[in-house]
Amino acid sequence: SLLMPGITEREINSAFESSNTKAFQVGLFMALDYFKENKKFIECYEEFLTNINSISEASWVIILNEIRASLIKSVDPKQWPSYKNLILRVIQRKDKQYYNKDNFSDSPDGRIFYDNIVRSFNSWWETQEEISESDLTIDSIDKETILKWAKNSIEHVNSLFIKAKIDLIAGVDVNTEAMKVLQIEIKKINPL
Repeated sequence: SLLMPGITEREINSAFESSNTKAFQVGLFMALDYFKENKKFIECYEEFLTNINSISEASWVIILNEIRASLIKSVDPKQWPSYKNLILRVIQRKDKQYYNKDNFSDSPDGRIFYDNIVRSFNSWWETQEEISESDLTIDSIDKETILKWAKNSIEHVNSLFIKAKIDLIAGVDVNTEAMKVLQIEIKKINPL
């Protein structure tokens, strides 16, 4: 931890353990396969490794601990593509973007945002005794509340990526994204 001020040995060990899981290794190869597009593996693995290595060790510790913990909740193999998505998100550049405002909801940032909105909504819904399930609509939620959830959620997401020194996805309409998430969650409770 002398090499990485502000990062504990425990955090370094945890990041190392994460990178040594089968899930991460599979995700890394899935990311390389996606990265290479239609080229041969031999033509692009060096560029891929250069992009991976352009991220500092300190940033990888944050990515593999904090961002991963917010994004990947289990060791279920269905979660393994999340590592691929996270690696692609971390190595994307302005000239080679995998995620932008148009597919934000598919990005790791968007997945974390989604989970935060769901958590906020569920906490709110647990306190609503005057609204029946069949009466629940998007209009049941105060607009200011939705805006607050969106603001808090994107601030959380952005703080993770800023801490890891990863460029943020620009131009996202977080209020619209929050509304999309809420529509999905409300349909689960009131399918009509």
